Amino acid sequence: MFMANNAKYDFVYSVESGFRLIGRWDTLLTDVDAEYSFHRKHKNDDQDMPVIPDLVSFQSIRRPRDQWPWFQAEHACLERFGRKASTRASLGVVWGWSRRLIDWMTRYNEEGINCHFEYFAPSIAYQQNLTAFFYQHPLYCLNEAKPDRDSLNHADSGKNDPKLVQVDNVASGCSYFWTDPHSKPFWEAWYHNPGICRPPALVHPVKGENFN
Repeated sequence: MFMANNAKYDFVYSVESGFRLIGRWDTLLTDVDAEYSFHRKHKNDDQDMPVIPDLVSFQSIRRPRDQWPWFQAEHACLERFGRKASTRASLGVVWGWSRRLIDWMTRYNEEGINCHFEYFAPSIAYQQNLTAFFYQHPLYCLNEAKPDRDSLNHADSGKNDPKLVQVDNVASGCSYFWTDPHSKPFWEAWYHNPGICRPPALVHPVKGENFN
């Protein structure tokens, strides 16, 4: 609705209420733009990467596991996308959306297709050869971070996705994940103690009566 009512915007971000940023938004988004610009300058000759990416994700874009619970009641979506192997997903806490991607989502909606948000947009971007950009950022853990077992290799990413993203060095969980054993104490210790210094960080989830 926002894009439909605001024709002057070609790109927007959506932010979930349980997300927190330690740092400055202008610094973060300027770095996202600069990082994408670097990848675009090094694109392959056969890639069509626009000046503005179609989808920006802050978790690696992956192929969902077959038993992913959001698949269970969405037969129409899977039939439209072809099969589970043809879908892509990412943590839907902070997204960047282009007008081109949202127009495609609207077309799918007009067909009666409205899938779970964590794989709807990434799957459309993958199937329509749009550009999905995973912005890599530091994660903070109580213990050593584990590799992301679901991260795709470049052969399985979209045709027009950046190919220099370091998919072999992607971690998972920690301070930016769907559960809070790391994110909540990481945020709360900083929030309640002015003497604690934290590096810039994307933190999720942070929920509770003091935060939402």
